[in-house]
Amino acid sequence: MPLGYKGSYQRVRAYLHKKRTSPRPVVARPPSPRTVAGWILRRPETLPEPEQLLLKTVRTHCPEIDALTRHVRAFAVMLTERQGERLPDWLVAVRHDDLPSLHTLAAGIDRDRDAVIAGLTLPWSSGAVEGHVNRIKMIKRQMYGRAGFNLLRKRVLLASRAHCQWPVRRSPDDRARRDMGTWDIGPFDNDTAADFAGDLDEAALEEREAMIRGVLKRAAGPADFLGIYDGERAVGAAALVVAQHADCDRPCSDYGPSKSLPELPADLRMLAVDALDQVVSNRSELAELWAEAANWSKWSQDITRLREVLDPPIPPQEEALFEI
Repeated sequence: MPLGYKGSYQRVRAYLHKKRTSPRPVVARPPSPRTVAGWILRRPETLPEPEQLLLKTVRTHCPEIDALTRHVRAFAVMLTERQGERLPDWLVAVRHDDLPSLHTLAAGIDRDRDAVIAGLTLPWSSGAVEGHVNRIKMIKRQMYGRAGFNLLRKRVLLASRAHCQWPVRRSPDDRARRDMGTWDIGPFDNDTAADFAGDLDEAALEEREAMIRGVLKRAAGPADFLGIYDGERAVGAAALVVAQHADCDRPCSDYGPSKSLPELPADLRMLAVDALDQVVSNRSELAELWAEAANWSKWSQDITRLREVLDPPIPPQEEALFEI
């Protein structure tokens, strides 16, 4: 059963009667300022005919918009066809019309007229410089405000390496690594651990052992949850302990500490083993995030290699064929 309007016929008739006898004419809704700005900024030949007619109507009823359209399109021609020599005449024409906003723009151009004319005439531009600025901003934002200037400097200088370049279309693996602030599987190839390396470089020599011990203790503790930042720092600290082991034959990372460390005591080895065990355990947020990445197995193998240097596995013993 249809519900519909439950009022009376007389009420509807009275409402429509007021509309029909209203002295105010029914007019079309005017276009919004954003729509008109879009018409002005687009190439005239690309505008559909209905939009051209609407813009013509707006320009007819508003002399200011008509003048603005002429100046914007004249500047667009200078910009796209490199006609910088026409800029002085354009500035004079702008000042003849009552358009305060364009007057402000003209005054700013006048303060650096030679550079603007060169930019509108010569084939060279500062686009490459702006591109590098945007690249540095991207690298800085990847670190989520957690890393200092030393790490930013290293990442900018080493950003030409293949592992620092993010693909245009990111896979789920790329998104997982981005969430961790990491760019490779090395112990210091992430924002948190690389920043920890910077902190070690800034600390006094006698304070560095205590910093490494504190990081390992925090990760090896009995807490029910190991956060990603503690896990990343623990892997870096364990790698520093491994680096001083006689069986270590490779450096930690390009992003590790650049200054020398004191000789670390032997008891840190087992503490580092306990920390690495917790990093790959079920309570580790770092292991949970790496499990979502395609190169989870490579990262896990790296952690296993670090652990085996510190605590080599016992080789299996062969069973005797007979008792002596």
